[in-house]
Amino acid sequence: MTPSNNDRMVKWLETRPGERCLIRVPAADTNGTYSLTEIVSSPGDGTSLHIHQNEDEHLFVLEGTARVACGDKIFDVEAGKVVVLPKKIPHAWAIVRKRRFASR
Repeated sequence: MTPSNNDRMVKWLETRPGERCLIRVPAADTNGTYSLTEIVSSPGDGTSLHIHQNEDEHLFVLEGTARVACGDKIFDVEAGKVVVLPKKIPHAWAIVRKRRFASR
């Protein structure tokens, strides 16, 4: 997914080499109920195993394929699919195909 002209006016953050993110809805705007972050990652990028104590993570894959680890399960999530990663369960994701990945 290529950032649109409107996206270029907002600040994309480079969270690490190979990954950019844009906070579309900050938690402060929803009284901490949720936030919405768009992530664009290069092939080979991913997160380390981590846990959210207070919120579930919803991963909606817009492009590419993500390999997801959640608890003791490992599975692929392709473009157009959503996965919910429950709070307090260790999880991670990585890009496994040679195509760029985008999620929201």
